[in-house]
Amino acid sequence: MVQNMPRTLEEALKEHNDWKVRLLLYVNGSRQFSGDSLGSSASCALGAWLRSMKPRYGTLPEYQRVMEIHARFHTCAQEIIDLAREGKTFEARQALSEQGPFAVVNAELGREILYLKRRMAKAA
Repeated sequence: MVQNMPRTLEEALKEHNDWKVRLLLYVNGSRQFSGDSLGSSASCALGAWLRSMKPRYGTLPEYQRVMEIHARFHTCAQEIIDLAREGKTFEARQALSEQGPFAVVNAELGREILYLKRRMAKAA
Protein backbone atom coordinates (compact mmCIF):
# COMPACT_ATOMS: atom_id res chain seq x y z
CA MET A 1 0.00 0.00 0.00
CA VAL A 2 1.13 3.55 -0.70
CA GLN A 3 2.38 5.31 2.42
CA ASN A 4 2.46 8.90 1.12
CA MET A 5 0.08 9.89 -1.65
CA PRO A 6 2.02 11.56 -4.45
CA ARG A 7 0.74 15.08 -5.04
CA THR A 8 1.71 15.29 -8.69
CA LEU A 9 2.05 12.99 -11.66
CA GLU A 10 5.79 13.68 -11.66
CA GLU A 11 6.10 12.48 -8.03
CA ALA A 12 4.10 9.35 -8.86
CA LEU A 13 6.26 8.63 -11.91
CA LYS A 14 9.47 9.08 -9.92
CA GLU A 15 8.26 6.58 -7.31
CA HIS A 16 7.18 4.22 -10.08
CA ASN A 17 10.63 4.44 -11.68
CA ASP A 18 12.26 3.77 -8.28
CA TRP A 19 10.02 0.68 -8.00
CA LYS A 20 11.24 -0.54 -11.41
CA VAL A 21 14.85 -0.18 -10.25
CA ARG A 22 14.07 -2.26 -7.15
CA LEU A 23 12.55 -4.93 -9.41
CA LEU A 24 15.73 -5.06 -11.51
CA LEU A 25 17.90 -5.27 -8.39
CA TYR A 26 15.71 -8.07 -7.03
CA VAL A 27 15.98 -10.16 -10.19
CA ASN A 28 19.74 -9.64 -10.18
CA GLY A 29 19.90 -10.90 -6.60
CA SER A 30 21.04 -7.71 -4.93
CA ARG A 31 17.85 -6.78 -3.12
CA GLN A 32 14.85 -8.29 -1.39
CA PHE A 33 11.44 -7.37 -2.73
CA SER A 34 8.71 -6.97 -0.17
CA GLY A 35 4.98 -6.93 -0.54
CA ASP A 36 2.36 -9.51 -1.39
CA SER A 37 0.38 -7.44 -3.89
CA LEU A 38 3.13 -6.66 -6.40
CA GLY A 39 0.83 -7.57 -9.25
CA SER A 40 -1.70 -5.02 -8.10
CA SER A 41 -1.64 -1.64 -9.83
CA ALA A 42 -3.47 -0.29 -6.77
CA SER A 43 -0.46 -0.91 -4.52
CA CYS A 44 1.91 1.65 -6.05
CA ALA A 45 2.25 5.41 -6.06
CA LEU A 46 1.23 5.81 -9.70
CA GLY A 47 -1.87 3.67 -9.17
CA ALA A 48 -2.83 5.70 -6.09
CA TRP A 49 -2.34 8.96 -7.96
CA LEU A 50 -4.37 7.72 -10.93
CA ARG A 51 -7.23 6.63 -8.68
CA SER A 52 -7.23 10.03 -7.01
CA MET A 53 -7.66 11.62 -10.45
CA LYS A 54 -10.59 9.43 -11.50
CA PRO A 55 -13.34 11.87 -10.44
CA ARG A 56 -11.83 14.55 -12.67
CA TYR A 57 -10.40 12.56 -15.60
CA GLY A 58 -11.97 9.12 -15.39
CA THR A 59 -14.08 9.57 -18.52
CA LEU A 60 -11.11 10.46 -20.73
CA PRO A 61 -10.13 7.63 -23.08
CA GLU A 62 -6.46 8.40 -22.33
CA TYR A 63 -7.07 7.93 -18.60
CA GLN A 64 -8.85 4.63 -19.15
CA ARG A 65 -6.05 3.43 -21.43
CA VAL A 66 -3.37 4.31 -18.85
CA MET A 67 -5.32 2.44 -16.16
CA GLU A 68 -5.54 -0.67 -18.35
CA ILE A 69 -1.85 -0.60 -19.33
CA HIS A 70 -0.77 0.11 -15.75
CA ALA A 71 -2.64 -3.01 -14.62
CA ARG A 72 -0.85 -5.04 -17.32
CA PHE A 73 2.47 -3.54 -16.21
CA HIS A 74 1.96 -4.86 -12.68
CA THR A 75 0.74 -8.25 -13.88
CA CYS A 76 3.93 -8.56 -15.93
CA ALA A 77 6.06 -7.45 -12.97
CA GLN A 78 4.41 -10.04 -10.75
CA GLU A 79 5.16 -12.77 -13.30
CA ILE A 80 8.82 -11.71 -13.31
CA ILE A 81 9.00 -11.74 -9.53
CA ASP A 82 7.38 -15.17 -9.47
CA LEU A 83 10.00 -16.46 -11.93
CA ALA A 84 12.81 -15.05 -9.78
CA ARG A 85 11.32 -16.53 -6.60
CA GLU A 86 11.12 -19.92 -8.33
CA GLY A 87 14.83 -19.68 -9.14
CA LYS A 88 14.19 -19.05 -12.85
CA THR A 89 16.55 -16.10 -12.98
CA PHE A 90 17.38 -16.50 -16.67
CA GLU A 91 13.69 -16.36 -17.64
CA ALA A 92 13.10 -13.38 -15.34
CA ARG A 93 16.02 -11.53 -16.93
CA GLN A 94 14.72 -12.36 -20.41
CA ALA A 95 11.34 -10.89 -19.47
CA LEU A 96 13.14 -7.72 -18.36
CA SER A 97 15.29 -7.46 -21.49
CA GLU A 98 14.80 -4.74 -24.12
CA GLN A 99 12.59 -7.00 -26.23
CA GLY A 100 10.92 -8.66 -23.27
CA PRO A 101 7.29 -8.20 -22.27
CA PHE A 102 8.13 -5.90 -19.36
CA ALA A 103 10.04 -3.44 -21.58
CA VAL A 104 7.23 -3.48 -24.12
CA VAL A 105 4.48 -2.73 -21.60
CA ASN A 106 6.70 -0.20 -19.81
CA ALA A 107 7.27 1.71 -23.07
CA GLU A 108 3.57 1.58 -23.86
CA LEU A 109 2.73 2.89 -20.40
CA GLY A 110 5.20 5.75 -20.76
CA ARG A 111 3.78 6.74 -24.13
CA GLU A 112 0.18 6.64 -22.92
CA ILE A 113 1.05 8.67 -19.81
CA LEU A 114 2.40 11.40 -22.11
CA TYR A 115 -0.89 11.39 -24.03
CA LEU A 116 -2.82 11.58 -20.78
CA LYS A 117 -0.63 14.40 -19.48
CA ARG A 118 -1.29 16.43 -22.66
CA ARG A 119 -5.01 15.81 -22.43
CA MET A 120 -5.07 16.78 -18.74
CA ALA A 121 -3.28 20.05 -19.58
CA LYS A 122 -5.93 20.85 -22.19
CA ALA A 123 -8.74 20.03 -19.75
CA ALA A 124 -7.29 22.23 -16.98
